[in-house]
Amino acid sequence: MKLQSLLVSAAVLTSLTENVNAWSPNNSYVPANVTCDDDINLVREASGLSDNETEWLKKRDAYTKEALHSFLNRATSNFSDTSLLSTLFGSNSSNMPKIAVACSGGGYRAMLSGAGMLAAMDNRTDGANEHGLGGLLQGATYLAGLSGGNWLTSTLAWNNWTSVQAIVDNTTESNSIWDISHSILTPGVINIFKTGSRWDDISDDVQDKKDAGFNISLADVWGRALAYNFWPSLHRG
Repeated sequence: MKLQSLLVSAAVLTSLTENVNAWSPNNSYVPANVTCDDDINLVREASGLSDNETEWLKKRDAYTKEALHSFLNRATSNFSDTSLLSTLFGSNSSNMPKIAVACSGGGYRAMLSGAGMLAAMDNRTDGANEHGLGGLLQGATYLAGLSGGNWLTSTLAWNNWTSVQAIVDNTTESNSIWDISHSILTPGVINIFKTGSRWDDISDDVQDKKDAGFNISLADVWGRALAYNFWPSLHRG
């Protein structure tokens, strides 16, 4: 695939991800009702970018321009026509593309394949600059994930945008960000007491939500079980 086609394909996958520090007012899995300001407005007319996003883009562009220029300088080093760089990074700044990366849904397979993709694009990954697309992630403006892809993007955002390389290097440590070496169904493996304790905790959380007057479903059980694998350092996931 030509580089220009790659850039166009990535650019159409535009979606904004934001790390929002949301936590239950009960400091538990159980939701709670809160009082909102009378003048709060959760919906705006989608006639353009919001003021907050516009201001954020100005700050982000300063980083992506340098990173994207460095990446393309390496990627086009063997091109006979090097006018691409001067066209994109000349006096007309509107020519500079905005890159968006999307991680698809599909459970663990999507999460792991997405992690491999982001690692290949990340200049913090060993060998990515020399042998692959290292630096393209640093040149990206938007990153989005769906379902299994969001297991990946949300854990990166929650952990101050750490790298996949750092997560992989730390998987055997007690403070590992991901704990995907154990089954969700039998996390204790042969230790039936550990497995039983885990599912007792999950059952208690879901029951507490029901007792508080909120509807529950299988998604509650699945979500709580997943939390232990992707936020193992937090108390009870």
